[in-house]
Amino acid sequence: MNNLVIAVVVTIVIMLILLVEEILKGFRNEFPLGKMPRNTFILLKVLIFLFAGITLALVISGSPAAVVLAWILAVAMMATGVWLLIQMLVRSGYFPGGYSAFFVLLASIYLMTILA
Repeated sequence: MNNLVIAVVVTIVIMLILLVEEILKGFRNEFPLGKMPRNTFILLKVLIFLFAGITLALVISGSPAAVVLAWILAVAMMATGVWLLIQMLVRSGYFPGGYSAFFVLLASIYLMTILA
């Protein structure tokens, strides 16, 4: 297994951990723009994981498009981690997903390092 496959798998595992934290801690109810409808939350998460799965499949197959999608995944995960940490700073306390945010950042940096 090459390093890019490992980095994408690690990123997906961290995304799953983040998802579990968001579900258990009520992310939908704490969303800054108001309570996020359950169907919207589910749809967004399904699309995100579908994108990550497609990225992984393309990385495994050796497709040239894999690098582009992996960069998009890495940047999106870095933005997610930063956003969650900013929410915790703004609130001066816990925000759902905040505990996993540091690991999301680490996974995105790891993925970017492999891609660079």
